[in-house]
Amino acid sequence: MLCAFGDDLDREAVANELKSVLTGAKQSNMDKIELQKSVDAVFMALQILQHWGENEIEERYKVQRSGKQSKSRPSTNSRASSESSVWPPDETVTAIENLLSFISFDLCAKAAAHVGMPAQSLRFLEMEARKLEAELIFDSIGQNDGDRGGNKSLNSRQLLKSTHIDRMDIGLAHRLFGELSDRNSMTAIARCREEISVFDQIHERQSYDDWDGVLRLCELASQIKSDSSDISTCNLENARIKALLELGHFDSALKQVTGMIDGDRKGKESSKSAECIVCLLPHAVHASWRLGKWDALDNLVKAP
Repeated sequence: MLCAFGDDLDREAVANELKSVLTGAKQSNMDKIELQKSVDAVFMALQILQHWGENEIEERYKVQRSGKQSKSRPSTNSRASSESSVWPPDETVTAIENLLSFISFDLCAKAAAHVGMPAQSLRFLEMEARKLEAELIFDSIGQNDGDRGGNKSLNSRQLLKSTHIDRMDIGLAHRLFGELSDRNSMTAIARCREEISVFDQIHERQSYDDWDGVLRLCELASQIKSDSSDISTCNLENARIKALLELGHFDSALKQVTGMIDGDRKGKESSKSAECIVCLLPHAVHASWRLGKWDALDNLVKAP
């Protein structure tokens, strides 16, 4: 394993390769199922490495607590280290910790959300939030033993509450709760933000099947959207077309998508709009089928 036997260059190459799978999940043209498999393989590798590292540290801590190193049962890595110099447990644990710190939980959460793993994404968001809590509170408990009073305990509890929310991507968590149909959690976490973005409100309205509300918010988002906005044009149009279909406005949905296709053929649409058209084509096919417009359906199926 390169974490144990490779040099610094090998370890850096492995870390960059694993990170590229997660960062490239959003830009990859790979089939979504295959993309999900590749992202899940990275998660599994990281979890295995984390388990090995934590198990080694825990075994050493037990030995130190017992004070009977010679009689204690050593870990697998410790036994291998005593029998052979090939397996360096200290260097391996350090390499694993460096790798895990290089690939952040926030990056894992975004990659999991993109490939359709909302529960996994929420788990990574929780781990990212608790990581900061451990750094700010629990790791520094022994630094100021003389200050352990009632006020200190109260401040720690308040800090625990604030850091848990500040570290988390509230917008992403809000959307993930909606995808999991956890409306109570979605409403509760929205209150942690001073202002909820229009796009987050669209996701919330979708979870409640309030399609009229979705259309109104999409129109509002189109008016306030700028080049620096974090609102994705593709996601916005996807929400708009889906709302039209849910409300039975099949003709309007079909006209909007075919209009974007005609603009793309004339060179009026950007490359991002072309990618958006690919996402909207299934909605247009559904609308033309419901309307019985078979010629339009045939043109959409043959669209490049």
